[in-house]
Amino acid sequence: MTQSRHSPTVGWTAGGGVEYAFMPKWTAKIEYLYLDFGNHSFIMNDAINVGASVTASTHQTVNVVRGGLNYHF
Repeated sequence: MTQSRHSPTVGWTAGGGVEYAFMPKWTAKIEYLYLDFGNHSFIMNDAINVGASVTASTHQTVNVVRGGLNYHF
């Protein structure tokens, strides 16, 4: 099956984080991001059965958690 059309993905992001200084020049951090790209519908043409197609839809979301250590010069 091949996808019959392409379109850009647009969405929104929300998140937050905290950073904690545990020594004079060292900090630790953790961050969270939620990305939502909304609902998308698409049509795929069947390469084997010419003329046949499949319609599908999806809701795309992504959850990201990041952590890190920082040394401040």
